[in-house]
Order: sequence, then structure tokens, then C-alpha cells
Amino acid sequence: MLKIKEILRLKCEAKLSNRKIARALNISHSVVNDYIKEFKLTNKKYEDIASLNDKEILTLFCWRRPHLDTVPELMWTVRRSTCGHPAGEHVDTCAS
Repeated sequence: MLKIKEILRLKCEAKLSNRKIARALNISHSVVNDYIKEFKLTNKKYEDIASLNDKEILTLFCWRRPHLDTVPELMWTVRRSTCGHPAGEHVDTCAS
């Protein structure tokens, strides 16, 4: 699962603050702030996004952030799941 989706779940379902979400996911609160702002700009409800797959979510957010693939905090799960390494064994030198 993408951390973007988890950020939105924790915000919309668990009603956590951005700082608590950041601590829970081990990412900076500014990353959480950015994605919550971008989510609000989509004018979509969380329920609409929750049903999307990872590729669709990336498409939704990537048009605003063409450099998204360089954000290791958010892309970690996507790279790990597509590079062929088992979970937890991904290395930064993977080509995908």
C-alpha cells in the first residue's frame, strides 16, 4: 500500500493530526501536510480515493508532482513491490 493512501486513511478515518500521522508512518510532517493539501485540491472524498489502486492514486497525485518518483518516503512501497525484492529487502540501487 502506498503511504499516500495510508496518510489519507489516518487523516480521514482515524482523525489523526498531521504530526501524529507523520510519527506513525516515520515521515516528516511537511510531507503529510503536502499530501493532505493536494488531497483537498482533488475535490474528491476519501471514500473515492480509498477504492483506487496504487497506480490510480499515483496518477491522481503525480500530475501535480512530476518528481514524485524521487520522493523516497512515499515511493518506498511502490518500488519495493515492483522491483522483485521480498518485502523489507529492497535496496536503493534497484532500477525500478
